[in-house]
Amino acid sequence: MYGKCAMLDAARQVFDAISHKNMILWNTMLGVYSQNAYLSNVMELFSDMTICGVHPDEFTYTSILSSCASFEYVRIGHQLHSTIIKKGFTSNLFVNNSLIDMYAKAGALTEAAKQFELMTCRDHVSWNAIIVGYV
Repeated sequence: MYGKCAMLDAARQVFDAISHKNMILWNTMLGVYSQNAYLSNVMELFSDMTICGVHPDEFTYTSILSSCASFEYVRIGHQLHSTIIKKGFTSNLFVNNSLIDMYAKAGALTEAAKQFELMTCRDHVSWNAIIVGYV
């Protein structure tokens, strides 16, 4: 609720008050920061998540990749792409779409096109992401 109302401090206070955080809570807070363009907070929270021993899932990566679309963080996005390959999430449609979107928005069209070509299953989001990159 706080995140949807852009009350990020209140959302973080509630998050921090919960002692046993599950994957849904971590992903929700990452999504809140990502949707509100708090890029450094996304990266900090992701780091905290991994330090706490929580392993990212495909939803985690989609939130983080959308934050990496800015030029400042595209290198981190590229590193995450390597991790995604190692973790076996490359067949996930949502992760692939997020990768294409990140690379296209960052102006890395070669990488976006390569990811698009590697996909065996594409949807309208895949096509929109690659087209927007070239426009």
